[in-house]
Amino acid sequence: KRRRRKRLRYSSTSSSTKENYNNHTTIMRPLTEDETKAVFQKLSEYIGRSIEKMINHPTERHCFRLHSDRVYYMSESAMKAASFIARENLLTCGTCLGKFSKTGKFRLHVTALEYLSRYAKYKVWVKPSADTANDSMNLLT
Repeated sequence: KRRRRKRLRYSSTSSSTKENYNNHTTIMRPLTEDETKAVFQKLSEYIGRSIEKMINHPTERHCFRLHSDRVYYMSESAMKAASFIARENLLTCGTCLGKFSKTGKFRLHVTALEYLSRYAKYKVWVKPSADTANDSMNLLT
């Protein structure tokens, strides 16, 4: 029944709408200008002008790609290697930095922390002895 409903929904739309739907959900593509602006604004809050260092990495260049509303950060060699995989079979490539919400806002994911920590403007180190939350939880149980 679900397959029939999807077919009916797509059959009632024009072919250009069907192509746009497929492009935004299943194909890993470069970011548009507005998407790039939103991602760079969010990243600049944490790493400032180091976004250029993030893209022009000392070992090789990196890029951002969008796949089903999620932004992935990957090296250009990984991107070229992924181009040999059929688009239908490609799930992800690279590290997910965040996703676009339904309202169009970009939100960072936890997986971005490793990359943001390299270029962060302000860094904080927490000593293991400063972690008293675990000690107090052990006393309560």
